[in-house]
Amino acid sequence: MKKKFAILSILALGSTILLAGCKKTEEIVSIQEWDVVTISYDSYLLDWEIIEENSIQTITIWKNESFPIFDKELIWLKSWDSKEFTTSNPNEWYGISYDDLKIQEISPTIINIIWSDPKVGEQINLWSLNWVILEVTPVAIKIDFNEKYTRENVEFHITILNIQKDTAKN
Repeated sequence: MKKKFAILSILALGSTILLAGCKKTEEIVSIQEWDVVTISYDSYLLDWEIIEENSIQTITIWKNESFPIFDKELIWLKSWDSKEFTTSNPNEWYGISYDDLKIQEISPTIINIIWSDPKVGEQINLWSLNWVILEVTPVAIKIDFNEKYTRENVEFHITILNIQKDTAKN
């Protein structure tokens, strides 16, 4: 009986040592502030018009090196995690991009040469630009010349490619 117990003990101990040697000790880390993160991302308008596709970027979280929304949305993700999110505030994803100086009042005479009977909310697609008519009066037509993506929701598809931990805080 003692012999069987000794053999079982040796087998159990050997299995434990074998399993311990095979155990992978790699720690799974998540993104935290000041980590350097490499991402791949696509960005689209909600009509699936592509803004950027297969863009790869390396940024330091909370250092405001890229789109401000990335700092907020990437925190706590892990390597090879993917995330999709939508933002309606251009200041979150593109910095301050909507420029009030790009809203201009133009004489109806000039607009009527290229656009007959302009209406509020109508888009003028001319010279690869996408303008929006904000106001129409007999004296002036107010047009928003800002880029289309600064006025619309943007959807991001992001994959975390690499995380380098901030060594200064360790």
